Amino acid sequence: IQYLNKLSDRNVPWDDRMRALEAVSANLGTNPLFNNVLSGANLPELLCGWSAQMLDSKPEVQKTAVDLMPHIFHEALEKGDPKIAVGHLEEIMDNLFKIIDDPKAAQNHTATKDAINKIVADIVHLKDPEAVLYLAGVLSEKCDLENVTSAPARAYALEQIQKIMFGAESPILSTPAKAGKVDLAALPQKGSANREWLDIAAKKQSRPSNNMYAEEEFYDNESGNLPPRNVRSQEHATGSDPSYSGAGPDEFMEGVPLDPAGPYAHIASFPTNAMVQQPVKFDATKSHDCDRQPVKKYVWNFGDGSPEETTTTPVTNHAYDKPQVYPVTVTVTDKYG
Repeated sequence: IQYLNKLSDRNVPWDDRMRALEAVSANLGTNPLFNNVLSGANLPELLCGWSAQMLDSKPEVQKTAVDLMPHIFHEALEKGDPKIAVGHLEEIMDNLFKIIDDPKAAQNHTATKDAINKIVADIVHLKDPEAVLYLAGVLSEKCDLENVTSAPARAYALEQIQKIMFGAESPILSTPAKAGKVDLAALPQKGSANREWLDIAAKKQSRPSNNMYAEEEFYDNESGNLPPRNVRSQEHATGSDPSYSGAGPDEFMEGVPLDPAGPYAHIASFPTNAMVQQPVKFDATKSHDCDRQPVKKYVWNFGDGSPEETTTTPVTNHAYDKPQVYPVTVTVTDKYG
């Protein structure tokens, strides 16, 4: 715990923080005295503190934090709580892409790309479709000029998405395409979830097919996709999945409707790590209907057993009585009901 305190205290000398990073990494998962660091109560502090060190102004601290981040994340997935670990993916990826988007941190760009690659591989190896889709959504934001200004950094985000979609045989282009056609043999197999989403993106299909999201095992091992898993149909889906939330100064979670005509739910919260009885602000302003208009009703579940709260405005506050990680959800209703 003393090591965790050093990671979260910016007044600790930089060389002391670097030694703390090395000590935690060397002992995590192997030394029983460090098992408590992977508990549900301490894991968010570990991942948040480590992410903050990756943006340290000292290149030595930054490189140490970046080099060891994949190991820390792997141990959090394997021996900690994978839901909490995945929930911090957005903050981790945000900070890693800030590094490769910063020309002043060029000396750490190669190490940072390697860290991103290892974390993506770890999530794919986890074989949890929801975690993979969440990661793909985080990476897709890094392909946007508004979020990442460096063209090579955006290209690297796209490369990682391609690896998720195509696997080891990803048809990544090393030179600009000369033809306007795509080699169909390089695309995911027809009938797979990956191919269906590609067809939707290419406007060859208007929406997901009904059988793709029924209560059945639709993943095919032989096609190289993720292993069999029951997937909820849209009829049972809520506005957002609380299991995978972002973390950081503006923690958020979002639910993209499987039905394109359905509403889109988005929650942002501040502060991420609140004190007991400190009101936490929850903001669903970015939620909208299929016409990109504000929704009409918000039903909040704060994850602590308190009664659900219904509002017609997108912002509400809630305080917690005990220190814990709480899964917060909002169910939105649009003008179509």
